[in-house]
Amino acid sequence: MQTILLAYLLIVASLLVLIVWMAGGHQAPGIRHVKVTCLPGFVPNSKVAREHQITVVTWNIAWAYGWGSSGTGNARPESHFRQTLAEMGRALQAWNPDIILLQEVDFHCTRSHYIDQAEFLARSTRLPFIAKGTSWRANWVPFPYWPPANHFGEMLSGGAILSRYPITEHTIETVDKPTDHPWLYRWFYPFRYHQKAILKTPMGPILVYNVHTEAFHQENRILHAKQLANRLIFELLPLSIVGGDLNTVLPEASMRSNYPDEPETDHQSDPTLEIIRSIPGLLDPISGEKYIHNEQAWMTFPSHAPNRKLDYLFHTTGLTTEQMYVPRATALDLSDHLPIVAQLKPLKVNS
Repeated sequence: MQTILLAYLLIVASLLVLIVWMAGGHQAPGIRHVKVTCLPGFVPNSKVAREHQITVVTWNIAWAYGWGSSGTGNARPESHFRQTLAEMGRALQAWNPDIILLQEVDFHCTRSHYIDQAEFLARSTRLPFIAKGTSWRANWVPFPYWPPANHFGEMLSGGAILSRYPITEHTIETVDKPTDHPWLYRWFYPFRYHQKAILKTPMGPILVYNVHTEAFHQENRILHAKQLANRLIFELLPLSIVGGDLNTVLPEASMRSNYPDEPETDHQSDPTLEIIRSIPGLLDPISGEKYIHNEQAWMTFPSHAPNRKLDYLFHTTGLTTEQMYVPRATALDLSDHLPIVAQLKPLKVNS
């Protein structure tokens, strides 16, 4: 009997050790300073210095998988990811961005064949400065659960800021995970985050925030929005840009629940966007009135049949929006989200 009990305890202890190793150990939320990568041999052009205009793109690229990236699809070959990233690169080149905010980017992952997607797209767009913020790190993610061949596997993923301008400061702040998830699920669940970067430009310093909030737990999403707002109130510069996937809809949206692709999702009592909109000095170029005038033009999810806007770009009063649009035709099906492209102009340019 004692031998059986010892064997049982040994099995349980071994399983716990395996789980801890697979999850990458205990990870706590917090702020981390992260080194910025600079691609060698890439010289940014002087377009913006001459024109005093900034083109910004925000895009949740769904790790270049496309629809089903949340785990509902099967594993795909390396050729799929390289082709998708190449098409994304061509689309981004056509928009000629100076700053790109990316969410759901794989840096070194089994599921996407260890392609550094941030560097791939930086090379495609010739934006030499890369700030990578890791929000999901694990030695092995056993999801989707079956078959094991579809497991996400080794995970190093998060958000990235690509820039034509030098990035002088970069931090990522991760937010605590939903507390009502089972402990085992929480250990393998990704953190949500916001990245902060300071860019050195001819127009003066630009503060950039790249944001990805919680998708499936409203209380956690509200917590993130409040945390972000509390930081921005004190950190906003005259030239500031905030964008990303907020996983919420406008209060003016005609559809706030019962979505065809996610009937269980309900945004009817979600104040996330109101919290962000209430930050002093931060502007939402797509006002409620502008949005309801042509809702379909601003919807970003799901990319193949958009029915809601989950992605946003905000800026401070030191910038004005020359143009903003959702380029549906050139981005369709590359991700499960559509990007937003904005051309911004500073109201006053530093000499």
